[in-house]
Amino acid sequence: MLITFILSSFCQDEKECCLSRVKKRQGIEVYIMSEPLRSYEITGEVLAEDASSILNALAGEEKQKDITEQVDILISNAMRKKRKGKFDFDAIITDNGQKGICIKFTE
Repeated sequence: MLITFILSSFCQDEKECCLSRVKKRQGIEVYIMSEPLRSYEITGEVLAEDASSILNALAGEEKQKDITEQVDILISNAMRKKRKGKFDFDAIITDNGQKGICIKFTE
């Protein structure tokens, strides 16, 4: 009981306790298993699939990509959709690197 009180006195606001610095990849903020505190709206979705992933899957040669490679593909796919005018975005939120939610900050 005393420990709970002590911890809660240090951490009155959950947002203050869970702050971290977001790194950018290719100039884009990427939130992995996290969410920005700033208000935003969802503008689109992208998958971490590229031509080589599809060709390798068809050939039965699936190569496991690390999170950095997956994030790079998510960003590349989102940038391509942005250039085509499908949606605009400021950042990407992903839980596992396989699928990204593109967001635009409203502030």
